[in-house]
Amino acid sequence: MRITTQMLNETSRRTGIPVNQTSLLDIINNEDSALDPLSGSKKKSNNIFGMASPVDRMQKDSYKKLEKSADSLKECAAKLGEVGADSLFQKAEKEQSTEALTSEIQKMVDAYNDTMEQLKKSGGAMNGFYKEELASLVDGNADALKAVGITKNKDGSLKVDSKTLKEADLDSLRKAVGDGSDFTQKVSYISSRVSANASAYAESLSSQYNASGSLYSGMPGTNHYNLWG
Repeated sequence: MRITTQMLNETSRRTGIPVNQTSLLDIINNEDSALDPLSGSKKKSNNIFGMASPVDRMQKDSYKKLEKSADSLKECAAKLGEVGADSLFQKAEKEQSTEALTSEIQKMVDAYNDTMEQLKKSGGAMNGFYKEELASLVDGNADALKAVGITKNKDGSLKVDSKTLKEADLDSLRKAVGDGSDFTQKVSYISSRVSANASAYAESLSSQYNASGSLYSGMPGTNHYNLWG
């Protein structure tokens, strides 16, 4: 399913996260809204006759890595937040084993750390905002996460006490990252926005947009993309 800005803002309102009024296309078209990750100043185009500079290629690679890590985080969080007979929590309760559940929690922590690192490397105002939002979610659920062995390092990354996680009871795990908490729902939502923004920005570095916002390719034979389908 293709995610639109309107859909994301509606989800934002439901989850209690501040709505970002700037659309992805606004970010692409407004060069002044993007910060150069290297200097922190307003980004100037590095394209000459539609050809990406080495800096642009590096930035594009950075955003593609960010998109991948954010997608992984979104999938892990969504899986942990599932409800119903096929959910990880229902299976754990039925099998009287939390092994599969705790394995997925470890994957989510790894994906979280990777996403936070890629947000830092990619830079920019929007990525800084998303980084702060993810960090605030962890802070807001610190007690429940600590109860199952998940704590925050000084650099903002998460660490897992494997022994505490393995020995945590199902109710504590559910309260921390399951359907008994909105933590994973919000992590999944924010990471979906990170992914969408990274994808749009990576594409903008490969393309040029005219004043009306339609895609313009500066080089013959370049593929034309419709961001909104």
